[in-house]
Amino acid sequence: MIDILLGSPLANMALKPLRGESQEQDEDSSNNKKKNASTINKSRERIDSEAVAKAAIERAQNALELKRFLEEKKTDWDRMEEMKRKLDAEMQELDADLKAREESLKRKSE
Repeated sequence: MIDILLGSPLANMALKPLRGESQEQDEDSSNNKKKNASTINKSRERIDSEAVAKAAIERAQNALELKRFLEEKKTDWDRMEEMKRKLDAEMQELDADLKAREESLKRKSE
């Protein structure tokens, strides 16, 4: 991952002997252009972070819209079943807590 972020220097070193001289000259000229461009525009990003942020926001909005739509389409039966599942889960938590407290009281009394 770091190698990729740094422009693959290890891969470039390994492949350098396999390349021809013409590629080296092309690389030298492109490196000079990059140096000139980097002095002019240092804020240039490799990834368009604004586009990534917009896409993430759009996905989140779509997920919220889908959730809202599904909530509106629920029937009374679906709502009752959901409430029943929540109550069952809470009761299991309470039972587990009660059991743990009984065991700790039992140990303390011994």
